[in-house]
Amino acid sequence: MKSLDYNDFTIGEEKKAQPAKKQLLYNPTRWWLATDDLLPSAIMNQVATIIKADSGRIDSYNKYAKLYGTFTPTFWNGYGLANSGKAVGPVQDRLTYNIVQSCTDTLTSMMVQNKPKPMFLTSAGDSTVQRRAKKLDAYCYGTFYQNKLYELGPIGFRDSCVFGEGIIHPYIQAGKMKYERVMPYEILTDYLESHSGPRATKTLHRLKNIDRTELCEAFPEHRDAIWTMPGTAYFISASNRSIGDTVTVIESWRLPVGEDPGLTTIITPDLLLHKDVYEEEFFPFSIQRYCPRLYGFYGQSLAEQLVPTQFEINRTLISIQRSLYMGGTHKIFLHNSSKVVKSHFDNLVGTIITYSGDKMPQYVVPQLVQPEIYAHLNSMIGQGYQLPGISQMGATSMKTPGVNSGRAMRTEQNINTQRHQTLDQGYQNAYVDLAQITVAVARKQYKSGGDLKPVKIPGKRFIETIDWNDCSLEDDQFVLQIYPVSKLPNDPEGRIATVTEMMEGGLMSPEVGRRVLDFPDLEAEENLANASQDYLHKILDDIVDHGKYTAPEPDDNLVVAKKLCLEYLAQGKLNNLSDKKIQMLRTFNQQIMILEPKPAPEQPVQAPADPLPTPTSELLPNVNMAAPV
Repeated sequence: MKSLDYNDFTIGEEKKAQPAKKQLLYNPTRWWLATDDLLPSAIMNQVATIIKADSGRIDSYNKYAKLYGTFTPTFWNGYGLANSGKAVGPVQDRLTYNIVQSCTDTLTSMMVQNKPKPMFLTSAGDSTVQRRAKKLDAYCYGTFYQNKLYELGPIGFRDSCVFGEGIIHPYIQAGKMKYERVMPYEILTDYLESHSGPRATKTLHRLKNIDRTELCEAFPEHRDAIWTMPGTAYFISASNRSIGDTVTVIESWRLPVGEDPGLTTIITPDLLLHKDVYEEEFFPFSIQRYCPRLYGFYGQSLAEQLVPTQFEINRTLISIQRSLYMGGTHKIFLHNSSKVVKSHFDNLVGTIITYSGDKMPQYVVPQLVQPEIYAHLNSMIGQGYQLPGISQMGATSMKTPGVNSGRAMRTEQNINTQRHQTLDQGYQNAYVDLAQITVAVARKQYKSGGDLKPVKIPGKRFIETIDWNDCSLEDDQFVLQIYPVSKLPNDPEGRIATVTEMMEGGLMSPEVGRRVLDFPDLEAEENLANASQDYLHKILDDIVDHGKYTAPEPDDNLVVAKKLCLEYLAQGKLNNLSDKKIQMLRTFNQQIMILEPKPAPEQPVQAPADPLPTPTSELLPNVNMAAPV
């Protein structure tokens, strides 16, 4: 009788051998499978193919940069950005109205008001994990603070408005986390691979010009080869237009696919500088797209949307300028038989001009520009501001007529915020990506044994130092969320009005209200007013975080201390805090009860005295002497 094999669901005497998994072989499109000696040439060939197919995108970047008002670079890594051999700037002798720059700067100013702050939420209830997540919040905020990321973020947003993509790259240098701006034309990817969007892209290349000495410091084992390799200017045949000592490197990434690991490499045209396994499911770039396209990796820029409007404004202004120059002075009509000497026409007062015949000279001042042309110009300018949802009054820092009260101004601001909600969400997600990449880069640096210096966290009165070992979490232990540092109005009147409304509605206590106002001139008073509560928070945090006990004292705010202690105790029970720390909190609460003033003893209630007998008179025995007569 034949046996039944439940492993492969086949019937037979023996288990059939499973076919071996086919091994992918290297070919020009699979550069990540090439051997180390063939890897530089394989990547160079693929990058050259992408550059050839991608020249139109680079030409568009050139045009959009000129519309914004930026001088055009002469060359960059094989891209011919200008044919004149010198930087091309905007025309100086024409009347212009730069709607692209005005809308871009206005939107950028609106985004600067929001400073997103990533927050790590733990998926487990363990108190140790929660404390690490709290420190990880501070670690990321400290890296943002040290690198002035809230100044670099708006620059990235401006790039997205001009080019379509704003890109920031976190990396480690000398043990410190760094962030750099990446120009969009440095990023290369295949159009067919990324047809379905950024999430479908598995391969990415970056071309970067880097100082030769800096590259030698990064890879000292290849110092001799780097010093002798050709520079960037020689590489792009531009030696007569550049004196910089830079070299061109290509950094490439291949994301993991299934069981196949990912790969990251750094090469020069003839040298492999770095090769390592890449484990992350994302590229190490925070990319904000102004308007994601229906397909493809790259986004659509605001400048691209405004190109027809800007060209029509320029054409109309050129027509107006020419009309003003050609018809800007009066004209004199003379009859051929008038015999007027032309030199008699001057600008003197009371000049007498003699003429013959019955037709005197006629001065004519023509209409310079038709009113419809000015109306058309104003219409184009209005449409230019309406396209990105910008108020023309707001772009010129002017109050909208009729909007006078603070509530009306806040309502108008909320309407504008709703119009730009997609942009605001993209701006916040860019900081979420930066926090995620920061954690991944720091974790990899720490696990590989590389140098990773502690991060200094700014506080109100002191600077705290956090080491990565104290806050490291795996990806499955947290969820990243974002919240703004401040959504309150920026002006003092609006901020005070909003906070007052929240306090009157019971949504905020006066103590919290003082905190969120965050006025520099009130900081000293706020610190003094909250000093007792801040001190109690520090004591209880030391118990929960470090197991360090500090007993309460009689001059502490015992009422607040008891309330906070009970809250910390309940939270500790919920988050499985260690028994030793739970006992410390209970001891702290018991000592508070000992220090609390004892209530005054109750006085015994005395029984009322017997009432006096009613006085009577012997003369009038039936009359009560206490009653009124």
